[in-house]
Amino acid sequence: MVVPNRVNTEDLVRLVSKKTGRTREEIEPLIESVWTSVREYLEQGREVELGDLFALAVRGGPEIREDESGGFSAFAATEKSLTATPIGDLKVSLDRACQQAIYYVSRKAGDFDGLLAEHFGRRGWPMVKVRNGMEVHSRMDRNPPAAIIFEGHVEGWQELVRELKCNPLTNSVPIVGIYPGAARDEPVRGLRVMPDEVIYEPFDFSEFVRTAATELADRVATPQHDVMELHMELSGSEPDRKQARAMLREVLFRCDLPEAFNEEACAAFGEALDNARRHGHHVIECCTIDVRMILDPKRLVLVVRDSGGGFDHAAAVAAARGSVLPDGDAPRGRTGDATQGGIARMFTLVDRLDFNRTGNELVITKTRPRKAKG
Repeated sequence: MVVPNRVNTEDLVRLVSKKTGRTREEIEPLIESVWTSVREYLEQGREVELGDLFALAVRGGPEIREDESGGFSAFAATEKSLTATPIGDLKVSLDRACQQAIYYVSRKAGDFDGLLAEHFGRRGWPMVKVRNGMEVHSRMDRNPPAAIIFEGHVEGWQELVRELKCNPLTNSVPIVGIYPGAARDEPVRGLRVMPDEVIYEPFDFSEFVRTAATELADRVATPQHDVMELHMELSGSEPDRKQARAMLREVLFRCDLPEAFNEEACAAFGEALDNARRHGHHVIECCTIDVRMILDPKRLVLVVRDSGGGFDHAAAVAAARGSVLPDGDAPRGRTGDATQGGIARMFTLVDRLDFNRTGNELVITKTRPRKAKG
């Protein structure tokens, strides 16, 4: 039988080696000595506290019984077992996790919330119905969200999604948004942070709960606390592009990345947004730009896609490559060519640029710096 998500000693050695920068040969004997010491203490009947995680103890000591002569004798334990008791921050986190709930944010009254409560309740998830995003905030300390389902007309939903998705501590919470069918074709006005799943009315209930439950199950079964994802939609206006750059800078700062890395990533992102508006829409305001950010332990990936017809990116990339000095310091092409200058500058700031065939989607990849050894 395969046990999902089981971490063995080899996995632990690999992780510690990666975090400390030491070789496996250096780490293996250290971890083995810890396990040996813990085992010896437990065999002596001692209780072992492991950091801020849990206390290990062997239960089932000698039993003292009264014998036939009226005295007392010690008998060997009939059963011994190892127990682990959470302590410290781990205990606090586990206690808090037990209070997690599915939030349904809606102002409507009807049977839908009852069906949702029954569906998730059968799977062990309590559901909390609230009327707006502010109510979710007021209850989050008491009932941390395992997932959030909201209707697009409720007050404060955008602020709620933005706060949760821009925070590394809550980014992994699955969010499902329900929108009226007419919203599918509405132009983007302003900048908005998108939920993980978008469902338009009318929809089939069974299909909806399958989508929501699958998203929840995937996130709970394989939580990716070291991966952060952010999805934005914005118009091509200058205020929206400026706000998107500021949001990326805020997110990277909250992820504790070096300032130099943040500045370079945001500068390249700004060039990509400017190019999306300029070449996809010929300097018009009524365009839509879709941005997806993925930050994992190895790299930052930014996908910038516009709704225009694209441009001759192959020629622009070739010109930009020719305009970058060998040491990668600065572009030296025609200063009047904004395309060449923007792409050439991005080449000096990131590790890789990839356009799709049409030229209306750009993927920016920048290697994440390794943490300094402490």
